[in-house]
Amino acid sequence: TNGYGVYEMTGLTAGTAMALKGEGSGYVNAQLRKGINIASGQVAGPTTDALPRARTTGNATITIDWKTTEPITDTPGCVDSCNGWDFDLVVKLPNGSYVEPFGNRGSLTASPFVHVPRDSYDDLRPLETAVVGSQATNGTYKVFVDKWVGATSSGYNPSWSGSQASVQLYNGATSIGGGLKAPPSACGMSRYWYVGDLVKSGTSYTWTNLNVCRSTTP
Repeated sequence: TNGYGVYEMTGLTAGTAMALKGEGSGYVNAQLRKGINIASGQVAGPTTDALPRARTTGNATITIDWKTTEPITDTPGCVDSCNGWDFDLVVKLPNGSYVEPFGNRGSLTASPFVHVPRDSYDDLRPLETAVVGSQATNGTYKVFVDKWVGATSSGYNPSWSGSQASVQLYNGATSIGGGLKAPPSACGMSRYWYVGDLVKSGTSYTWTNLNVCRSTTP
C-alpha cells in the first residue's frame, strides 16, 4: 500500500475467497475486512479498506474509510443515490475545541498534540485519519464523523446507506475497542455520526462505543 493505505491489484486469476493483505512499511498489516471477488480479471470491491499507521504505544490512531468519494458521477435519471460521499473525521478535545480536516488540523509537535493530516476532499480518496499523540492531555476525546452538508447540497449522496463507512482505532499497533465500527442503519440522512468516546490516561486508552446519529455535533 502507499502512504494513504491505498492498494492496487493486477494480474489476479478469477476466483473467490482470496486471502489478501495490504502491506506497507511502518503500517499495520492485516487481512482486508471483506472478501474479494474476481471475475474476468476485475476486482469487485471493496475499493478502499484503510488501516491506520502503526505508531508507538501511547499514540492513538483513528481512521475512517468508505466506499467512494469525489468526484461525483451522475447516472442519467439518478442524482443523489448513485453518487459518492464526502465524510470528515472530527475529534472534539477535552477542552471543547475541535481538530478537523477542513479547519484546525492540529499538530503532533505542539499543543494540542492531536493531528488530522489530510482531507479526503483534497485528493479525492475516501480515507481520513486522526492521531491523538502521546503528549496530548489526558481526558475524553469525542470521535465523530461529519457528512459534510456542503457535499449534500452539491449532489453527493445524502444518506449513509451503502457507504460502507467504518472507523477503526489503534493504540500503537494494538486495536482499541474491539475492531471496526460502522454507522447504524438508522442514521438515514443525519449529518453527524457520533462514533464514541476515547479516554486517554497516560499511554493507555479506553473506548466507549456510542454509535448514534444526530443533527448536531457532540
